[in-house]
Amino acid sequence: FHQVHVAEVKGWSLTAMATGYSTYAAATIATSFAAGWVADRFGPAVLLPVATLPTAAAMAWLGPASQVVDWIAILTLQGVSQGMVSTLAGTLLPAVYGTDHLGSVRGMVTALMVLSTAIGPGITGVFIDLGVTFPEQGSTLALWCVLLSLGLIPVMRRLRRMT
Repeated sequence: FHQVHVAEVKGWSLTAMATGYSTYAAATIATSFAAGWVADRFGPAVLLPVATLPTAAAMAWLGPASQVVDWIAILTLQGVSQGMVSTLAGTLLPAVYGTDHLGSVRGMVTALMVLSTAIGPGITGVFIDLGVTFPEQGSTLALWCVLLSLGLIPVMRRLRRMT
């Protein structure tokens, strides 16, 4: 959502940054296949605490990033997280909730996901308006992802015992 802002802050061209979206897509697809294998082999819960770590690395990298190649790597890391998260949606929910009410469960999860992804850019945009650039927000966002990952470790352990 804030790529124009990032381009202005970093002095990068949007055209040069566009390559990152192809690597994001490729990383998402490749990681989806790998995460599917991991979920089948070890259970989907093992992906919970690691799914946000590539995003944490990407956000931590954003602040000191100085070249467009950094942006491409950042979006690639985002794609790795997205590949894991998209696989989790299809594998974890049936494992935890069963399939009797899977439509309702997925509907609720999707609604919460849409709400959270709508709120996030608004919050970061408010901080941009207050003078805190998105790259400066990166370290806080990275910390948030790490804390989320740590918080999901006990959830993963409990789910592994349940399934």
